[in-house]
Amino acid sequence: MTIFFRFHMFMHDKTKEQFLEENENQSCKQFIEQASRPAYELLTSVTTRRFIKTHFPFSLLPPSIFTAGAKVIYVARNPSDVVVSYYHLNRLYRTQGYQGDFKTFYDYFENDLTPWSPYWTHVKQGWQARSLPNVLFMFYENMNKNLSETIRVVANFLDKNLSDEDVARLVDHLSIENCKNNPSMNGAELKAVGILNHNTQGFIRKGRVNSSEQELTDELKQRIRKWTLYNLEGSDLRFPTHSS
Repeated sequence: MTIFFRFHMFMHDKTKEQFLEENENQSCKQFIEQASRPAYELLTSVTTRRFIKTHFPFSLLPPSIFTAGAKVIYVARNPSDVVVSYYHLNRLYRTQGYQGDFKTFYDYFENDLTPWSPYWTHVKQGWQARSLPNVLFMFYENMNKNLSETIRVVANFLDKNLSDEDVARLVDHLSIENCKNNPSMNGAELKAVGILNHNTQGFIRKGRVNSSEQELTDELKQRIRKWTLYNLEGSDLRFPTHSS
């Protein structure tokens, strides 16, 4: 069972009330109630293997994850693609409430005024934990470049044996186009109850590296380069570079 640990934190009381008023169907109302329930309440009732998705940095995770047998997969992505993806997500989710332009959003991001900031502290904490036996640190850029190898690495980390046929099926299943059309991945339930805006890009967009040319002006590119160099000074963290 997969649980998104922090979703309820953005379901403010007034926002929840508005969603309930907009939905007459009882099953939709039940879904909204479930989505607004703190995830930690649900976790205690799950006795099977749990997969917990979160954007919390290591410093906000319980220390027991290092002693209780939990396994952590940390995915890092370059700041240029992150800020563009995050901008579109904040426009998509009505629970986020962002309606401004990209330039303003970038200012918030660089100045650590978005949820789960500061970005660089977050990523460097993950980088520092990469050598721990229960941590798998992965770059989004490498995952995107070779999906079949990514599947094998993750499977090995989770002690799962996959045949070549299994990997081939997963490569097809996890292709960006199939994910866009898969209701269990594309946020169809959230869209059905009005949590997602209908006049914005979908939850799954491009799934590519360096796909931020439309939003990033030359000025912003220069700011990101300067910001990156400043924050990586004294660190051996470097993002992979790919042409696509």
